[in-house]
Amino acid sequence: MAKKILTLELDYNFNLIALIAPLKAYRICWMLNNAMNLRLRKAEDLCYHAPKSKQFSYFSLYHCALEMYKVNYFLISNKSDSNVYLIPELKQVDFFLRFSKSLTYIQNKQVIDIIKPIPQIQTVFEVNPDSLKSKQNLIVDEIEF
Repeated sequence: MAKKILTLELDYNFNLIALIAPLKAYRICWMLNNAMNLRLRKAEDLCYHAPKSKQFSYFSLYHCALEMYKVNYFLISNKSDSNVYLIPELKQVDFFLRFSKSLTYIQNKQVIDIIKPIPQIQTVFEVNPDSLKSKQNLIVDEIEF
């Protein structure tokens, strides 16, 4: 009998901005909402199963869908309460702001320029999702427009 091999294609078509800010997720969310005129709201925590430790870890997740621009924003914590990292190759990062790729490079740069002046955020920089080994951990359900 012939073996069937199934492959799963994941869509990594999103922009990713890393934030270094040693604050609680709700504080960062509030600051981003004010600075960017968003309505990020608490969503169900992102659940991740680490294959090596066989434990479930939960990461804070905030979501905002801007239907007018057809953009989903997600604020994702990089560190769980059990000190597990969602993206272990970027342990220095506290949060990721993930949003749809429909924004152009100019708009992406504008997002960074809006976030930079927030005094509680120490560093903000763009990350190429394709360069991450654990990029599959950033896949979340998006609202289809």
